[in-house]
Amino acid sequence: MAGPGEPGPPARGPSSGWVVLGGLGAPHGLDGSWRFVPETHFPERLRPGRRVALLGPDGTVRWTALREVRQHGRHLMVAVEGIGTREQAEPFTGGHLAVDRADLPPLPAGSYYHHQLVGLTVVRADDSVLGVVVRVLETGANDVLDVRRVDGRQALIPMIRAAVARIEPANGLIQITDLPGLVDD
Repeated sequence: MAGPGEPGPPARGPSSGWVVLGGLGAPHGLDGSWRFVPETHFPERLRPGRRVALLGPDGTVRWTALREVRQHGRHLMVAVEGIGTREQAEPFTGGHLAVDRADLPPLPAGSYYHHQLVGLTVVRADDSVLGVVVRVLETGANDVLDVRRVDGRQALIPMIRAAVARIEPANGLIQITDLPGLVDD
């Protein structure tokens, strides 16, 4: 069914083209690095030289490259090219580190990034519209589609084969099954 994806809101910033790798905490030390809270299932994205966007909390966008990624106790620290002092790092505190969606590695067939599912129309087995996926929740056992129904209510659809018949991002839809109790009418 759904493969690994991005937790939380999948895209943030001034463009829907961003996929967030993680949040930038407080600057650490004097070298322009930040405490970093990863929001990705793909830690290989966090490698020196990787092209990234700094998304400031004020909407500022700055393209750069990762300079360093290191473990510091229980925390991860990141530093980027062009930010070499604490003062240069401070404006991005509370912002995010992101990549362009076009730069994401391909997934195996039948696997999807969370951002590919958000916005898809969810239809029942009889093709009647249930609603639209507003986010994908991670529960540990399986992902769950958070669907805003056409009547405004919420439906939570587990991403399991018994509940999801097909996923067609190119056609903008997800079809669910008539699994008893899946949708409370």
